[in-house]
Amino acid sequence: MTISILAAALMALAVGSADDVAPDDTTVVLQGVTVSGQRQRDFQMRSSQSAVQVSHDYLQQHFSGSLMQTLEGIPGVKAMAIGSGQSKPTIRGLGYNRMVVSEDGIKHEGQQWGDDHGLEIDQFAVDHAEVIKGPAALLYGSDAIGGVLSLYTNHVPTEPFSGSVQLFGRSNNEQIGVTAKLGGRHGNWFYRMGATLIDYADYRVPTDSIQYYSYWIRLKDHSYLIYH
Repeated sequence: MTISILAAALMALAVGSADDVAPDDTTVVLQGVTVSGQRQRDFQMRSSQSAVQVSHDYLQQHFSGSLMQTLEGIPGVKAMAIGSGQSKPTIRGLGYNRMVVSEDGIKHEGQQWGDDHGLEIDQFAVDHAEVIKGPAALLYGSDAIGGVLSLYTNHVPTEPFSGSVQLFGRSNNEQIGVTAKLGGRHGNWFYRMGATLIDYADYRVPTDSIQYYSYWIRLKDHSYLIYH
């Protein structure tokens, strides 16, 4: 009797072990594998320069009245205000003719000289930008010892028809402006149009007089006309 019970137990164990063995045609599905990397970071680690790409969405979301005030959110980039609607660029404290501003590969020299000269560029026409922090004299000339601000406006439309209209304003200097864009693409042909109109008055300050080159100037209605 004992031998029969032991034999039955061994048979049951053998059947259970056979069920646990997977057949030869079993299919195993693995989950997707994602391989990621930071190409821009790897490039920056191998280069003495620091390059930052600025997208069109960034320019739209951080609009602050002038192009350089919009780009002030980038580390190392500052705007030197010269009036109520204009500003000059500086990279790591260097500006004027110690940095280069290029528009579609063409060097822009209008902002390099006096304090009252800003960027003569329509910021709404800029599609994307690149900020190079560090010496770039070999590529852009001896002025680029502090860095380069490259602006690109020659983008090609990808949709058959697109357009936009933006309104903006400021209360401190009664600024009001409008910009409109229109573009489209049909096969190998494309067109782009754009126009920007800005009007503003004197910049109001919380004082009735200012000192300019050791001279005190009285202000009427706390209003001061700064270089536009």
